[in-house]
Amino acid sequence: RCQAMADHQGKYWARFPSGESCYDVCCRVSNLFHELLDGQDHTDDPINNVILVSHGVTIRAFVLMWMNNSPEWFNQSVNPPNCSIWHLDGDADQGFIYSGFDRKGEQVSLEKLVCPKDHQKEHWAAYDSKCLTQYKPHSSIWVHQNQSLRA
Repeated sequence: RCQAMADHQGKYWARFPSGESCYDVCCRVSNLFHELLDGQDHTDDPINNVILVSHGVTIRAFVLMWMNNSPEWFNQSVNPPNCSIWHLDGDADQGFIYSGFDRKGEQVSLEKLVCPKDHQKEHWAAYDSKCLTQYKPHSSIWVHQNQSLRA
């Protein structure tokens, strides 16, 4: 049933029973941007670097929103490996700087981790939505995948 819903509505938009769609997660994540940017602009000692620790879908939602990527990018991307670090520098996606571990606890090769390019980004930037906002931040963001290792 869930697969039929995703096929009909699209993986990004499908809201599963008693759950959230990827779009809902992105809207929730975008609320964090105001907190991050307030710390940067309204103090004598601005925040220049931020480390976020979260789970895979939330990390992908954050990267999508921060980089103003499209839902197609989200659908092409996969959850980052456990303990991996994804570096965003201002409005530039620097990719993974630490590869992390797979579900067996073995380290993933950094060369195998490729962040998908968003071919719909320019088209998507014109999309008007309440929660999809483009920021041009000046901070470095390190996004860390936090998920327990399963033996």
